[in-house]
Amino acid sequence: MPTKTLILSNLAIAVVGGIGSEAVASPKPTPVAPLTFSNQTGDRNDRLLAIPQWLDREGNIFEKAPRWLEKRKTDAWATSQWSDFSSSPSPSFPTTPDPSVVFTISTFPEAFPVLAGSSGDVIAQNYLPSLPQSAESSENDSPRTSETESPLTRISPMQPTAEHLGQGEFVFNFRNRVYFLPEYVENGLLEADTGAYPNLGFSWGITDNTELTFEYQRVDSASPARQGDFIAILDADEELSLDLKQQFWENSSGTLALSGVLSLSWGNRDFIFSSRQDGRLVERRDSEDLVVGLQFPFTATIDDRLRFTISPTLAFFPEENAMFYSRLPIDDPGSFGTTFGFTGAVSYRFGSRIILWGDAFIPVAGNNSISRESGKPDQAMAYNVGLRYLVNPRIGLDVFASNAQGSVGPLSLTADRDLMALGAAIVFMPDFIGANRRYADSFGQSNPEADTRITTDGFGFFDGGTLPSGKFLFNLQGGSQGILTSLRYGLLKDLEVGVYLDYVFGEVDESEQGFSGKVRLLNQADGAPFTASLAGTYGLTNQPFANFRANDRNEFDNLGLSKEVPLIFQGDSDAKSQLYLITLSLPLHYEFDGGAAVWLTPVWGYAQRLGTEIAGFSLGGSIPLASDLSLIGEIGANFVNPGNAFLDDERKNVIPWSVGIRWDPSALLGLKPNENGNSPKLEVYLTNRVGSSTWHQLRGRDQDELGVGVGLSIPFSF
Repeated sequence: MPTKTLILSNLAIAVVGGIGSEAVASPKPTPVAPLTFSNQTGDRNDRLLAIPQWLDREGNIFEKAPRWLEKRKTDAWATSQWSDFSSSPSPSFPTTPDPSVVFTISTFPEAFPVLAGSSGDVIAQNYLPSLPQSAESSENDSPRTSETESPLTRISPMQPTAEHLGQGEFVFNFRNRVYFLPEYVENGLLEADTGAYPNLGFSWGITDNTELTFEYQRVDSASPARQGDFIAILDADEELSLDLKQQFWENSSGTLALSGVLSLSWGNRDFIFSSRQDGRLVERRDSEDLVVGLQFPFTATIDDRLRFTISPTLAFFPEENAMFYSRLPIDDPGSFGTTFGFTGAVSYRFGSRIILWGDAFIPVAGNNSISRESGKPDQAMAYNVGLRYLVNPRIGLDVFASNAQGSVGPLSLTADRDLMALGAAIVFMPDFIGANRRYADSFGQSNPEADTRITTDGFGFFDGGTLPSGKFLFNLQGGSQGILTSLRYGLLKDLEVGVYLDYVFGEVDESEQGFSGKVRLLNQADGAPFTASLAGTYGLTNQPFANFRANDRNEFDNLGLSKEVPLIFQGDSDAKSQLYLITLSLPLHYEFDGGAAVWLTPVWGYAQRLGTEIAGFSLGGSIPLASDLSLIGEIGANFVNPGNAFLDDERKNVIPWSVGIRWDPSALLGLKPNENGNSPKLEVYLTNRVGSSTWHQLRGRDQDELGVGVGLSIPFSF
């Protein structure tokens, strides 16, 4: 809609500008390996510096230092350039230097002084002593007292606390709740229904005391379902929320703090009320409004593990609705209005990686829910209880139970009195934000080369490990199946995100478009016994999914639907069988020294309004036939009935498989082959699989037909 588009576009411009200024002001430093010597420790602040070698004009090494150095009687740990490193560098030069040796001295703090021959060749390179950093450098790249104590270890609950991000820091999140709705009515829409509530957004530390949070939140279009004698569903289900948090006070030890949060939440409130008895339309109600909320969190940090927060909370709901709960079209419908209560939050950290957290809003006055029996406004405690696992100090995975309808702002204060959702979330601090690099990307020592390798995978898009930080991988496949493509990006170490499209030919098997994410839990290149990752996809089908849903190969034709390219931002449509698909997989990968590899990927697939429809595994391997040519084979199984492919007119289980060859054309293109897999690949394959997304890797083609395809993968970075 125009108003929403205007808000989103202006917010995007402001945020991208802020992110851009952070990234430009703090470009990611390019690591440069200095010359090393046997007596150099590698510590940046080490005062014991190396003894340089001395070259004449022809490049020959002097057996001893030049004569003018001998006169200075420099001791074994001094250098030709600096006489004292105890406080600040003070250059000391010979009176009559040897013309065969020249000096180049950097004027920048923390730069490396370089000793070069007159021909310009670098002879030695020594570290300067540690100097005070500029304000900009300190803000964006300097390490904190503990690089592993990131905001993700401190800020866990969804309800706000008085703890803040540092200036310039960004935390991004993606969350999804799934409600399992009972059979409230005998209705195709609501029978054995499931409700999906995805959220995504970010928090930005404007200053050390001021923080901005933006969240796009969505509720399920079939909610709240039964409401008294009516069926209430939503014709619009999107919410834009903005929180501004300001710290008012903090004690000298940093253990007590008070903040204030102003929340603004805007969305369309379009409801459709139908009679439960005969299904007739009773009323359609269209409106939009801005809801304001206020919270005053007071946080007590007991120690480095335990934190408590209590917060007086106000939400100024309209009389007619509490966001996506509305009054019924009856006499004496009740009202919502201003709601007051208290919010509490607690988190406790076990070791370095696990955090238990929970929060709850308890209303004292006003209404934040409905009674499904009477259909009238009512009160409900809104809660979230979960566990966070820190993959590294800048990546966290949450699993939680909740009855709240949202994660941020007034929507997070509304709750379902009768149902509970299960949810999962990922929160992360990407590399391209300079201030985020204050924190380490691992809890211990790691091999810098370990994050440069791309694992040898199968023909599916989401097997194996994660991409290196800052690396893109583009995949394009085509043939009998259709047009299959994906673009993946390494956001930071151990985390990649992507977008994909499986456009499937024909009118029997469904197409799918969506987003992907993968978190690496173990890295073989970093010393682990194998590589293990956790991958997820969130996709939307197109209209031929009606066949799969009805277990009838001809349902799409019988309904007279038109086939379209699925785009996830279109949203779901029950009438057109455009529904969401969620998959979780656990890619396990092992690579041998000779270049051969094997992988096993357990997969679980969930379809909106249907439940678990895919569950099984894919097993594959790669054998090098030559330095640039490999043979790849994969086989899988699905254990869920009625099946993963249409045989005749109904679904039955078939064994999904693929076999093909992969070629590295680097030599032909004049490129240097890359041992870490960072080179383009061409592939030709035979398969009976529907596509290359995680869902389609366990789906068999219509009538188990054989398909042939060609593929291209191109890794690149900017």
